[in-house]
Amino acid sequence: MIYILRHEGLKEEGVYTFSLLGIRYLNASLKDVKGCEFLVLSSKYALSWIQKTNNLDSLKHLEVLSVGKSTARLCEKAGLKVAFVGSGGIKDLANKLEDRLKGSCLLYLKAKKSAFSAREVFLDSITKEVVVYETFKKPFFYVPGLRARSAVVKSLLSLFREESIFIFSAPSHFESFYQAFGWRKDFYALAIGKTTFEAIKTSLKTSKNIFCEDGLKECLLLAKKMESKILTSA
Repeated sequence: MIYILRHEGLKEEGVYTFSLLGIRYLNASLKDVKGCEFLVLSSKYALSWIQKTNNLDSLKHLEVLSVGKSTARLCEKAGLKVAFVGSGGIKDLANKLEDRLKGSCLLYLKAKKSAFSAREVFLDSITKEVVVYETFKKPFFYVPGLRARSAVVKSLLSLFREESIFIFSAPSHFESFYQAFGWRKDFYALAIGKTTFEAIKTSLKTSKNIFCEDGLKECLLLAKKMESKILTSA
């Protein structure tokens, strides 16, 4: 069984999507961003904040450095200029563009909680970080595809089938799942991007069932191959 932990649903046969988190957009000011040349986006929720707060026109002169193809596509659709599309996380983006960004001013719109500080990543640039959204734990959630409960009360973790495959779209999704359910040795974890992969590896240090792909499409392809192999060997 394949599960994806992300905020949006996905119409894909045999794949169940759920999230234990919600998104809350914050009040933030972009007054102190004069002189910035690049806009760094690692999440489409930062773009959603731009659109919801009517800041789109004021940022169209900036060149967008996007982490992920899906965010880049949404930026282009919104009329922003995408200068670079990375696939390995913010740190990978910074390494690839080190010479180009040296001495430049970057505007990074981010979540309240993140796995790193952009100022520590873009050491040779002037980085202005603005927190524009945060995630929060939902008081109630529904997990589709769980097998039926038995007459005997079991832990939530035991409701997942053996050798279930979980795709995590962000470190926060893994952390929320791990805190709510824990982890079993027979589970497989697929991380979208290196940042998510490193977060999972930190918690599941001894697990060999952790894999990393650049995007959701690639993770789904790998998950289906793994599921087919699991079913064949059963």
